[in-house]
Amino acid sequence: MSMKLLEYYFLRTVRLCADILTACVGSIYLSHKNYLPPLSNCLLLEPASELSKRIKNGKLKSEDLVKAYIERIQSVNPLINALIGNRFDAAIAEAREVDRLVALELAGQVPINGQSILQKPLLGIPVSIKECVSVKDMTFTAGLYSRKGTKAKRDARVVQNLRDAGAIPIGVTNVPEFLLWWDSNNKIYGRTNNPYDNSRISGGSSGGEGALISAAGSVVGVGTDLGGSIRIPSYFCGIFGHKPTPDIVPITETFPDVGHPDREKYLQIGPMCRYASDLKPMLTACAGNAAKHLKLDQKLDVKKLQIYYMLEDGDPFKTNVSEDIKQCIQRVTQFLDTQTGRPAEHKVLRNMKDSVWIWCCSLANVEAPYLGSELTERCGEVHGWSELAKCMIGRSQFRLSTTINVLLYNLYNPNQRRHTEKFQKYVTKGEELKLELNQLLGDNGVLIYPTLPFTAPKHNVTLLNTNNIGYTMIFNITGNPVTQVPLGLTKDGLPMGCQVVAAPYNDHLTIGVAELLEKEFGGWVPPFNIENSDTNNCKYDNCATNDNNALSTGIAAAPIALKAGQGLLGLYVMACHRAPPPHPIGCMYQISKGAKNHIKEITKDIIKNNNKVFRKTVSMLYKPLNDQNE
Repeated sequence: MSMKLLEYYFLRTVRLCADILTACVGSIYLSHKNYLPPLSNCLLLEPASELSKRIKNGKLKSEDLVKAYIERIQSVNPLINALIGNRFDAAIAEAREVDRLVALELAGQVPINGQSILQKPLLGIPVSIKECVSVKDMTFTAGLYSRKGTKAKRDARVVQNLRDAGAIPIGVTNVPEFLLWWDSNNKIYGRTNNPYDNSRISGGSSGGEGALISAAGSVVGVGTDLGGSIRIPSYFCGIFGHKPTPDIVPITETFPDVGHPDREKYLQIGPMCRYASDLKPMLTACAGNAAKHLKLDQKLDVKKLQIYYMLEDGDPFKTNVSEDIKQCIQRVTQFLDTQTGRPAEHKVLRNMKDSVWIWCCSLANVEAPYLGSELTERCGEVHGWSELAKCMIGRSQFRLSTTINVLLYNLYNPNQRRHTEKFQKYVTKGEELKLELNQLLGDNGVLIYPTLPFTAPKHNVTLLNTNNIGYTMIFNITGNPVTQVPLGLTKDGLPMGCQVVAAPYNDHLTIGVAELLEKEFGGWVPPFNIENSDTNNCKYDNCATNDNNALSTGIAAAPIALKAGQGLLGLYVMACHRAPPPHPIGCMYQISKGAKNHIKEITKDIIKNNNKVFRKTVSMLYKPLNDQNE
């Protein structure tokens, strides 16, 4: 047996042990689904683009919209802990001013300075902002205990761009400590829960944004992404998230900075939305004048699209991509086949399997302060071993994950290893992959790729799963625009999705495909019941149902539909077609009484199959090497 084969089996065995340990630890946290309060205000189920149109024509007051979202936040936030600082009073005052100016213009008054407020794409829309992005007078800590109480002195450029587009910041959302992890938990504000199951994480580092938007506490928001921090929480929380082409959205006035100017190209700020139709106006607003480089006004020509896909990256040290996610991606490619008129091509990009090392070495390939110094804002040094000892007795100001990051960074010691052959080999692999990927995609290609190998994990099990986020990390190094697209729920009610990747400056392609997939697969599925709604202020006819026996929950809808082969949206979807495209989701998911029995059958199947999990995992672990590992 060759050394390469032995290495493969060794890494697969270690991965299996890590996955089993993760499952054991995760079993401590009992699932609690459908725990959010029901929603009855139909305004909260409309896209921002549609709401803004109604504000502009005087049919909806921005103040009413802002107050509706404030009421929803006050209802859900005690359960998910997503919003950690609010500006409710200021937002209401700004909304009233919007309504006043709209009324004046509609009455025929000449706009101030000759610029009509009605031209603003997000006029009167409340927006949430990740806490590491500066919003004047809001907390600005990045979850770092030593910065507790720190307030932002000014708006970041991206926040000012949003204000210029008419948006109204409503508050800031939770993050991991120093943005160092993919689980939003810190010593100041605590942890954020997943809206679909409070025993699971919301992701990170934009986890507060993902949870709040999914729970209908916000319709659109802003996140940052250095290794998947927009896409991971968007995936876990079942919403859309877009990592733009580098150097389009300004990244000034964020904390922490990336430590070196050469790293700035790897960090992007982008939109997170419940509806795909809001991605373009949000990205346009965030980018300001630079949006002209992205061809966002260009209509997607589906017939010219070339679709490529990968089901996994071939790294034996990553968890196998689940069968649910593989089948989901295959359904996506089959649908796109029918739209383009040509079959999608399965690709094997061999350097993808080294994604984690490529990311680490590319970021460390500069002379920059060590992590221990950055944690003190370069006013001292955090000593990993002493902080680890403090963590063990609950006396450290840092979380265990942060301390371990310090230890690993010091152990790897990139300032000394940077010039070694092995280090530079991974930097070179990243450059080769960037060239290969961009040549493959060209002007009309998109790659369909897993966001992660699994759905949202339980709390406190992320440490042994960190290698898996290489699926998102790699595109920060290659510089591709990527849109995370929700694709319904698994049998156990957790969001699935995929990444849509294009060549730089082709953001319009990934967003266009996201809009197309939303129409076919349903997009965001509400993690709460929808009660009879007051339709007086709602443009959709079918927002309310009088069937008191209906189960109005998206969580139940998706697994039933999967079981019956009916698609990902649900057995019964009351689509509201009065809304112009691209609003595909309608206002109400309604399931017949027979759904309850069907859910019980699925539950029995899950319980019955649990004793087969270990055998199935082992058989998958030692399956013959495929062409990715030859």
